[in-house]
Amino acid sequence: MKIKKMLLFLAFALLSMFKAGAVLATEVDNVTLEAVNFGGNNRYEVYHDTTRQSYVTHWERNRNTQAPLCYLRNTRVEVLAGFSVTPTNAAKDIKIRGDAGNYIFGEKQVHAADGKVRYPATASSNVLPNTIRPGDYFNIQWQWSKDGGTTWNNAGASSNQMYVVLANPGFNLLHTLVDVSCSPNAGGTYSDAIVSNIWSKFSDRHVDRVDIPRQLGYWVNGVGNAQNAADLISSGNGECRSWVSFLRDCLTLQGITSTSVTLTPGYSSDLDTRFLIKNWTFDVGTAPAVAAPFTHKTGEYHDVSGVGAQGNANPPGWFYNHVIVKRNGIYYDPSYGGSPYSSATGITAQSAWENNSLDGFDINVLIKDDFGNEVPTRIGKKNDPNQLETSFSS
Repeated sequence: MKIKKMLLFLAFALLSMFKAGAVLATEVDNVTLEAVNFGGNNRYEVYHDTTRQSYVTHWERNRNTQAPLCYLRNTRVEVLAGFSVTPTNAAKDIKIRGDAGNYIFGEKQVHAADGKVRYPATASSNVLPNTIRPGDYFNIQWQWSKDGGTTWNNAGASSNQMYVVLANPGFNLLHTLVDVSCSPNAGGTYSDAIVSNIWSKFSDRHVDRVDIPRQLGYWVNGVGNAQNAADLISSGNGECRSWVSFLRDCLTLQGITSTSVTLTPGYSSDLDTRFLIKNWTFDVGTAPAVAAPFTHKTGEYHDVSGVGAQGNANPPGWFYNHVIVKRNGIYYDPSYGGSPYSSATGITAQSAWENNSLDGFDINVLIKDDFGNEVPTRIGKKNDPNQLETSFSS
């Protein structure tokens, strides 16, 4: 009988020890932030400048580069996060919360299982500012509690560059486009000030790409294939249409409308007319009087080192046409930067662009040589500062 009782007691003790060990094994010892994604209807995906791909997750532990974020002003940030749990056999309810200063992501009770726990999609306690945010970092400190919220433990921190824009863009956003549009001095909601601040990024003719940094160029090495903002940013080089697209997209992102203006020489296109972009020199002209107002034959006017453009100290010296941007009667030439052109009448602003940008025009005509043969010849003329010779069409 005594042996039987001892065996029963031993069995009960072993069972109690097993149960105690099982309880200890299911307790959560540590929680570590592994990944964070941001959501909501007012978040706009920001794509990599060169690959044009988006990030599968916006923040990952131990990843060198984290995804930039873009939200519409006056809206809430939505976040969901994944955590690893030790020991991996822990199976307990815990609480998790996030703190981003003015933006609190409230505590949620979640269940740890298989070494993982997930914080569900949660909106921030406050809305974002009603102004432009210039890509400051949005830092969230994550905490967890296993005693119902009495004590809290560090679970890690996430940090993402976050931009806030004034309008829904309606097109895919590359990182550099958002960065330029939300430049640090582009705060507020007053449109004229925003335009001025965005233009300041173009005016000095030095715009840098954010991802895989390089200065963006205009017709560098005589090549300008890109014709829109996305191609310009990803390739690093483009023609005037790409720079116009870039500036206009930056403005659109802040709810500011603008128009594209095509410029052509005010002489017959049948004559293969070209702009002579500064700088050109003119010798004594010997073109026949019948060619007036064109005065100089080929060899009597010369392309010399030009006016600088974006990332290019000496862009090509001639074009058949050019494209710029117009807003509220003011003309902006993003390919060449510098100051915008404005006036009360509009025509003066057009003349200001022409006189600042052009040294002249030339056409292609047939001129008889010494043997009476008609030979295709380019003849040029100086720009007349007192007469508008360029056609502006929106």
